[in-house]
Amino acid sequence: MSNDTLNSLRKQLTFDFMLDFSVELTSEEVALLTLFENLDYSDFGTRLGRKEKVEPFRMMILLIHGAMNNRTSSRDLEKHVERDLFMKAVFGPGVHLDHSTISRFISRNPKQIEDVFRQSVERLDSLGELGKKVVFQDGTKIESRAGRYTFVWRSSTEKNMEKCLARIRGLLKEASEVGLVQTDEAESQEPEKLLASAVSAIEEQGLFNPFEKKGRGHHRSRINRLREKAVEELSKLEMQKKHLSMMDGRNSLSKTDTDATFMRMKEDHMRNGQLKPAYNIQNAVDSNYIVASSISCDRTDCRTAASILGKLDRLSWKYDIYCADSGYDSLESFWELEKREIEAYIKPQDWEISKTRSYRSDIGRSVNMTYVEKDDCFICRNGRKLTFSGLKTNRKYLRPARVYECHRGCISCPYRHLCIKNHHKIRYKRFEVQLEHQQYQKIAFEKLSSEFGAEVRANRSIQVEGRFAFQKQQFGLRRFSSFGRKRVFSEWLICCMAANTVQLAARIEQNKVGTPFWYRIRPETA
Repeated sequence: MSNDTLNSLRKQLTFDFMLDFSVELTSEEVALLTLFENLDYSDFGTRLGRKEKVEPFRMMILLIHGAMNNRTSSRDLEKHVERDLFMKAVFGPGVHLDHSTISRFISRNPKQIEDVFRQSVERLDSLGELGKKVVFQDGTKIESRAGRYTFVWRSSTEKNMEKCLARIRGLLKEASEVGLVQTDEAESQEPEKLLASAVSAIEEQGLFNPFEKKGRGHHRSRINRLREKAVEELSKLEMQKKHLSMMDGRNSLSKTDTDATFMRMKEDHMRNGQLKPAYNIQNAVDSNYIVASSISCDRTDCRTAASILGKLDRLSWKYDIYCADSGYDSLESFWELEKREIEAYIKPQDWEISKTRSYRSDIGRSVNMTYVEKDDCFICRNGRKLTFSGLKTNRKYLRPARVYECHRGCISCPYRHLCIKNHHKIRYKRFEVQLEHQQYQKIAFEKLSSEFGAEVRANRSIQVEGRFAFQKQQFGLRRFSSFGRKRVFSEWLICCMAANTVQLAARIEQNKVGTPFWYRIRPETA
């Protein structure tokens, strides 16, 4: 066999010459080094009591540079170190990274990665890239790596738990007949604990025969059947209790990723409204840069403002204006903003429909009635009073809603068919309202209707929604590749840092560094 044939079978190329040449950095690589060089990486520390093989700075450069090139798996990053010239220059000659080392680095340092993200945002501020006046928030749902049909529902789990407890009580009756449990103990103690003690008594007394034959034609003893059923029911009950404890206020979870919640997604490949295991990701954006991010298991956005505002508190500056869409219109969001003395530019939930003629002429709505604060009542179109009758708690309200009713005059009212929707069955007008929330909505509506409010609304749709579109389309992040809330959030933060780096690289190419982005509406456009 010739030498040429032997060389063609090799899996590695060998260069027998050395060249002294320099490669010019791209704008993205320049932006990467500008953002993450000379940051404080001391929090990473060592876990084995010895010096780490690779410095945290170089590992972070690898993770972010890999995300910018759509390489997020640890095995792809391992090849990326060997084949990319920029990575060779960062790590130096003779350095080989194993994929398990990369994976361990991400899983062991979730807080440190989040701190590096915060430092990179403050580095953007030092470059003059952030406006530091208006911050925009929006959220998206990204599918988990968990299986799509591994759901556990709270309602079905609670029903099955009741059925399991009923079967356990039946087994306790049978155990009392055999003499393993006393009747007085069955009424005083918890049934599952008493049945577990009965199983242990069977084993201690040697009543269980493990060599008993099973199947057709074999008669099994009553003790063996009782023990087998008891062990099965106790294991089922333990699993159901475990699932309910892991839900922590949620209505569902996935068996393969217990932190994921089943949500309705926009990417519905079956087109039947299928629920998928996912995470609710929230971004806060300023001048087209992601300045804060959070992760939650909530299916809606109305309670996520507090978490993102808490992340913004860690920055060295304070924002004056907060803008979000109607999904964040809740009393809790307004309270959090008022506590921090931040102006709320939140779209009311009826922002679009309130502009229609039918909404403004609907006399049955509380917003179209006159409220008399002195008497705590509403005056309807016919001049009748709707007085306060009590409070009503509801899951969608943070505080109980106030109920107002009209006790006389509705039956003979000429506007009855316009005021009461189901006027054939309902005799008197009744509605629920939160006066404090209504007042917040009215102030936000006035702010958003101004000229500056129109610019804020335009920038919100451009900036924060544009960041999500960029991360999903450019980086292809439509499904996470890891399990668990902490690991998933680290994966998302790496993607956020990569998006900020690409944005800074574009600003460097356009020679616009130092002038924060803000879209201004021209007078003729307005």
